[in-house]
Amino acid sequence: MNPNELIEAIGDITRPAPPEYIDDGYPEIRTGWQITDTGTFDWAFSIAAKKKAAIADWEARAAAAKARIDAELDHNVKQLRYGIAFMEAQIGRYATEHREELLSLTGGKTIKAADGGKVQWRKQEGRLVVVDEGALGTWLREQDNVDLFRVKLSPDMKALQDNFKKNGVIPPGMEFVAAQEKMYVEPAVITTALTRKP
Repeated sequence: MNPNELIEAIGDITRPAPPEYIDDGYPEIRTGWQITDTGTFDWAFSIAAKKKAAIADWEARAAAAKARIDAELDHNVKQLRYGIAFMEAQIGRYATEHREELLSLTGGKTIKAADGGKVQWRKQEGRLVVVDEGALGTWLREQDNVDLFRVKLSPDMKALQDNFKKNGVIPPGMEFVAAQEKMYVEPAVITTALTRKP
């Protein structure tokens, strides 16, 4: 059986190689290459393991780089937001203390700065806000008016599986998938300096 026939027989269990595959590290491995004995069988596993280790290494490098960037971003953005909040507080304080004076300059309901910034006062209707979800939940459960809350209906897959095993019930919208054998190819794990746990 050639590699393509093997892939077709296994289905989506294994991932087929791209067309005209030539390995970056082992140019002798290319489309048409096959395992011919136990030696090349073990060698194929060692190559796959090295490639898995390389992926883990790159992912570790990317994670470390992302962590550094995220930390720098978090620090800088946090400082900038502190600065914005401080300046907005000062602007708000001054605008409140000198509201009539500043509004008289614009002749409207908006105070405008030279650079286009503005301060406005908008009326907001009174509204309820949740301050204690536990207390609210207890109260809602005691109410007869079901329009006061929403219930999210979602299937409990474990309970459905258990119910099927016990009673053989297949609910509408579900179907039974027969047990099947699935093949897994698992190369050995090779750790590197970046992926080795301390």
